Amino acid sequence: MRIVDRSGGKPLRDLDDAMLASLSEWLVNSRLRSEAARQAIERQCMDDLRMYQGVSSTAERNVPIDQAPNLEITLGAVAVDGIYANFVELVTQASQLVTIIPRKHYEDYADALQDLVDWGCREAFNVEEAINVGPFDCIRIGTMDYYIPYSEKVRVTDIAKTIDRGPRIVPIAFEDFHLPEGSQGNIQYDPWCEMDLWLYPSELRLMARAGKWAYYDPELKNVTRAASIPELTQRRYDLARDQSSQAAEGTLYQLVYRCGEYDIDDDGINEELEIIWDKTSGHVLDVKYPNYQVRPFEHAVYQIQPKVAWGLSVQRMCAPYEEEVTVIHNERVLNMRLANARIWKATQQVAPFMERIWPGKVIRVSRTDEFTGEKMADVYPSSAQAELMDITYAERRTGLADLTNAGQKIGTRTPGISALSYMQAAYRRFTPPFRNMRNCLGAAVRQCLYRYQERVRAKDKHAIDDLLNVLGEEKGNKVIELFQKVDNLIDAFDAQITATSVSVNREADRQNWLMYANFWTGFQKQRLELEQFAANAPTPHLKQVAEEIIAAGLYLLRRFTRTFEQVSDVDRYLAEVRGFEEMAGQLPPQFQQGLQGLAAQLGGAMAPQSQYGPQIQQAMDGQGPPPEPSQPPPPQQEAA
Repeated sequence: MRIVDRSGGKPLRDLDDAMLASLSEWLVNSRLRSEAARQAIERQCMDDLRMYQGVSSTAERNVPIDQAPNLEITLGAVAVDGIYANFVELVTQASQLVTIIPRKHYEDYADALQDLVDWGCREAFNVEEAINVGPFDCIRIGTMDYYIPYSEKVRVTDIAKTIDRGPRIVPIAFEDFHLPEGSQGNIQYDPWCEMDLWLYPSELRLMARAGKWAYYDPELKNVTRAASIPELTQRRYDLARDQSSQAAEGTLYQLVYRCGEYDIDDDGINEELEIIWDKTSGHVLDVKYPNYQVRPFEHAVYQIQPKVAWGLSVQRMCAPYEEEVTVIHNERVLNMRLANARIWKATQQVAPFMERIWPGKVIRVSRTDEFTGEKMADVYPSSAQAELMDITYAERRTGLADLTNAGQKIGTRTPGISALSYMQAAYRRFTPPFRNMRNCLGAAVRQCLYRYQERVRAKDKHAIDDLLNVLGEEKGNKVIELFQKVDNLIDAFDAQITATSVSVNREADRQNWLMYANFWTGFQKQRLELEQFAANAPTPHLKQVAEEIIAAGLYLLRRFTRTFEQVSDVDRYLAEVRGFEEMAGQLPPQFQQGLQGLAAQLGGAMAPQSQYGPQIQQAMDGQGPPPEPSQPPPPQQEAA
């Protein structure tokens, strides 16, 4: 089974050796500067992974005695697991994972686009892995990255058969995603961003053939096998007790996929390019003008560090407290062991019998002072208090204490509203990091729609047929029409993770809708009364006042409706009859009078009616056909 990227654009096949050498030099030098800039960050990530696994920084501890306690207290892991579980519960508790919010004039496409997103999140976009892997790495080491290609899944037997195609969200390991030195994390505006691809020879040949790489040698003479895998990747394997032999075998190639700006034609203006190159040899294998609307990567951090691309993780927040608690705990356990042990003083005649002792052993002495025991340590109970204080500080630093306190306040007789308020206060501490991860997931889903749009605009028959098969003829054509109509999809809609806080759940959702329905019913009832009054106002001034009140009420209703994040098509709830006045103004005078009489009858008001008013009302009541239009009276002849 192979996953082949089909997102590529127009290839550049006419680059000479000098151009390729200059491009290779830029690729290699910029990557070396990037790696040098984040060496300390990668070492810190390795330390975070070690602490999460509960592996001590030293293999053994022989001070002050041999085999002294050497246990790593995993404070950070407790916090990481708790926060990660709460985030996953928050994101997945809504039945509709991502909500499509259309912009003005694009409301007609919302339902079809929402169906496509719902199907993709359930079946096609690899959202399950994206939620499980990305946020977990973000909370544990501070950063999460996604790659979103339009790919084909190919089964190779005696024939190569495509069994699936479409956009996928692929989580990227921190060590395999690189940004330029000094980057602030805005990957769409950085000079470049790139991802490492670790491929076996067969995978490399398949990708090169599928992508039609321009400068690839089928004999693999211009690529070199990687000497080793990244140190951080090897640390992951070691901590998981996975005895991987990839690095030892030397069978992998380290290719790099870069999206970046480079002046390839030496005209003084940087062009956006897609580049495939070999990290080990530095050779360029393919150069293309991109087909994407935005670079196919998404990047997010847990706790931002201003002006820095990489974030601060929960594990790193806990690190100082975890180190101190580990020392205190090991010393306390050692103190317990020493306090229960003795050092024996014995004369030279008795000492040879003391080299090995056991319970019930008899030592023959002539005097009591020839053999006595001395305490090795005293018991210090304050160490337990110091340990608890450090744990409290760590919980406060990461916000885990807020979750614990909220849970303690909720008892069996706590009202639902009170429990909800406690949980909302607890989750407020996690608003910034959770928002970062939510936005990254929503942007990744939006990029899946970008990939579909790119294939539709390229007239890819397979992608168009897939949309029609999944959505049906009507909605599929709606989505295809939108993709062809709009250059940038973000101008037509926004894709947001539905769950925004702990208060968003199905029960609260129903309560909110019930409240809105009651408000909407009352508002429209009063609006109808004002409309009736405006139709029969005794003076033009009162009519204008009524119309201004109606307009202000509609504005208020629109603003209030927009506060409901579940509502995407706000204008559908306003019940505005647009263009009615213009339409009525184009009718003959007798029909205008009939419409005014009909409005008066519906309102129960006594207003002057034309001869057509009762007939229209009679037709609406089902008592007869509508009036036939009569011939207008002949014009009077002017006197000569």
